[in-house]
Amino acid sequence: MIRPIATTTLLLATAAAHADYVVPPGAAFGLGGGSMDLGCTDVIIDGAFDLEGGTLTNVRHVQIGAAGSLTLGSGAVSLAGNWNNGGTLNAGTGSVSLIDNAACAAGSVVSGNSSFYAL
Repeated sequence: MIRPIATTTLLLATAAAHADYVVPPGAAFGLGGGSMDLGCTDVIIDGAFDLEGGTLTNVRHVQIGAAGSLTLGSGAVSLAGNWNNGGTLNAGTGSVSLIDNAACAAGSVVSGNSSFYAL
């Protein structure tokens, strides 16, 4: 008779995956006029991020760090949560829309020094 030496129990936990979009210090990224659906995750900018006329949708929070810069150009950001600018916002003719999505964020707070073209 063969007896097992050890048994293994596999426990699977179900939790939503969460991955923020991060532009680290010293990095530069351009969206090239395209679009990115963030699926209720955060955008954290400590480098340079240029939408180049593109769009970010389903953003939970936007955080622009002290060394970070966000250039909207003619692009658009749609977010459900907080906008925190501790760096530089180049608004151009772009827009930022605060949307009602309680499943993504309970509310919105705008903080920091930001001059929007369209909010």
